[in-house]
Amino acid sequence: MSWWLDDDAGRSYDRQPPTTPEDDCKFPPQGRLTRAVTLRFCYHKTLEQTYMEGMGMVFFWKKRGNIQQMLAGYFEQCDRCFQLFESAFATYTESGPGEAFGAAVQKTHEAESGADDMRREIEFTLYGKALLPESRGDLLGLLESFDRLPNIVETILFAIKCQCIEMPQTLLPDYKRLVNINIQAYYLLRKAIDDLFGNPKITLHSTKEVDEKESESDRVEREVICKIFQSDMEMGTKMLFKELVLLIGSVSDRAETTADRIGIIAIKRQI
Repeated sequence: MSWWLDDDAGRSYDRQPPTTPEDDCKFPPQGRLTRAVTLRFCYHKTLEQTYMEGMGMVFFWKKRGNIQQMLAGYFEQCDRCFQLFESAFATYTESGPGEAFGAAVQKTHEAESGADDMRREIEFTLYGKALLPESRGDLLGLLESFDRLPNIVETILFAIKCQCIEMPQTLLPDYKRLVNINIQAYYLLRKAIDDLFGNPKITLHSTKEVDEKESESDRVEREVICKIFQSDMEMGTKMLFKELVLLIGSVSDRAETTADRIGIIAIKRQI
């Protein structure tokens, strides 16, 4: 393994990395560690290629273990947010927007806030150069896109609570079906993320499943909206329920957008 020292003039020196001030003085004057010099260490073979073993691509970072633990904790927190959302919506369909539903909304809100805090901590760590620049940008973009999902389900619950939406029995099965489809889209996306870090060769297959689920959601959304406007509800109420349909459907929309980003990352790592 050899290392390269690059100075600002673009000259390179094939030397061992300095470990002490004395070692630093061994470099030519134009190559010493001063403010005018940029020290860049790199393998002749890219680190990403070196780390692609057996199961496939894993991001190579200097603080690998710490980042991996932080990511695992973040995604688990997002999973918890969706579990609480599913439970809260079930409470709503059973007892309406009452006190029990309000308590469930609060729990989901707390979980979403916790996920936000964890995401920020990961971002600060990444900005501290815990990853190679290209991988850092990919991961930051992925986190930014994915983090909107917990926010969407929190927004759905707040919309129902704040607007005191009373769901007609005729529409209840349709909304349950729509929510279920979008929750499935989320978990398919989570599978795609796990594949990206564990077995990128099958990642594109996983992202295709997300796309198919988003298409299914679109079909159901159109059906429910048509049913709403064929009813005898007042126009204002119809618009309210239509917006709720679109808001629920935005979960699978965001899942598809994030899956597209995952697919691009997977392709880049296999080139």
